[in-house]
Amino acid sequence: MKKVIVFLLISLMTVGIAFADRERAITARELPVKAQEFIKKYFPEAEISLIKKEVEYITRTTYKVVLVNGDKIEFNGSGEWREMEFRHTDVPMTLIPAPIRTTLTQKYPQQAVRQIEKLRRGRYEIKLSNGIELTLNKEGRILDLDID
Repeated sequence: MKKVIVFLLISLMTVGIAFADRERAITARELPVKAQEFIKKYFPEAEISLIKKEVEYITRTTYKVVLVNGDKIEFNGSGEWREMEFRHTDVPMTLIPAPIRTTLTQKYPQQAVRQIEKLRRGRYEIKLSNGIELTLNKEGRILDLDID
């Protein structure tokens, strides 16, 4: 019995390793429709340089879109954005939840959002143009602040 359990564990680990972190380049048409529509709506002039599809442990799929100007947008398997990193432009304020947008405009009115990531439990991590990194909840309350 002990040998069977060990064999099963080794088999599961082998299968997990075989399917872990598979990454490949894809075309824009292979992106989920929701991600395609998002790019067309918010970045109609953007040119795509590269799209990578990454499958982690069979169940989690991520799409990473790199624009010609170096900006990056990451989507989950259903096409919802997870993270945006902009070097040359700002994250459109319309993409930031209203309570967070209010906090940012009140406390950091002269700063642009250069990076935003959706975290678990309704939290967001935001990097401003002055290098300040904030973690906020969905109500807009600042939970953490780090100066880069």
